[in-house]
Amino acid sequence: MTSTGDCALDRKKYLLKLHGLPLAAGQIRATDVVIAIDSLIRTARGTTLLIATGTSRTNSSKYPSWIVSATDLMVVGVGRGSTTLEISAPLLLDAAHDHFKYKDLWAPDVEIRENDTSLDLVMDAIEEAKEDGSCGDRYDHEILKSISLLGNIGGKGGGAVTLLSFGSGGRNFSLGPEEFDRFKQLGKALPSPSKHVISGKLDRLQHSERFFQIDVGNSKKVSVTWAGEILDRETLEPMWGSKMTVIGKVSFKANGDVRRVEAHGLRRFEDGDELFQQLPKPRYHPNYRKHVLSQLRVREKLDPLGLANRWPGDEPIEGLLKQLEEL
Repeated sequence: MTSTGDCALDRKKYLLKLHGLPLAAGQIRATDVVIAIDSLIRTARGTTLLIATGTSRTNSSKYPSWIVSATDLMVVGVGRGSTTLEISAPLLLDAAHDHFKYKDLWAPDVEIRENDTSLDLVMDAIEEAKEDGSCGDRYDHEILKSISLLGNIGGKGGGAVTLLSFGSGGRNFSLGPEEFDRFKQLGKALPSPSKHVISGKLDRLQHSERFFQIDVGNSKKVSVTWAGEILDRETLEPMWGSKMTVIGKVSFKANGDVRRVEAHGLRRFEDGDELFQQLPKPRYHPNYRKHVLSQLRVREKLDPLGLANRWPGDEPIEGLLKQLEEL
């Protein structure tokens, strides 16, 4: 670890080596350096966001300041006569400690080690993506896409990279055309987000962060982020320990498990909502069509006139189901 200045964050060093460049030994094009660094930063930001918030993307064109700080990579040296860059990255628990306090909502099985940086999360994502049948805790479509951009160095399809960390027991990975192609195919095979209606008991609420969690039964819980700008305290607190119904876009992991729900509407639990007390299934899942049809058919058992006194931001069940028809 290194530190520069009294107020600087502790940092860890890595070596990034570029291979397969169509130049004389020891030479490297500036454009290849830009591609490599840009891809690393994109992937580092995506993996860090995914673990901390359940999504690798932001709702705006700008990244939050804490992500910029946590992924502030620096090129601190260039190997003489080589294509190796020395890079440093700040320690995550120094740069963004508070932003991992809800990690158990999105990635309960992912450990943030004391000396981890965003580049260690990149390595974790790559290691998991290389595993056959991995669950997808550490990567999603956007992260795989960012990693694959590294394959553009040295011309399309010809580059390879190695990243290793300094010190004893340092970790490393090497990626070439075969791995980049695998990640592209894996990205195409991941389940796409889709709209669902979900009912369950509200058993966790982080009002200031717009996070809450509902229990759909059988020890199955779904983590939810409210998509609106305001999550009114008076809306959710009366529902603590009671059942509610939400509609939103569901993101899935590679194995088909629910990662999180981005909720756009919510209301109190009503008669007939029992059919929504189940975990959503991704589009490729063999039971997906059966699952959606069961949700659509529930309209025949509901009385739309019984949906008065709705909460702010909610929708009548008929409106929720109409959105499902558009899937």
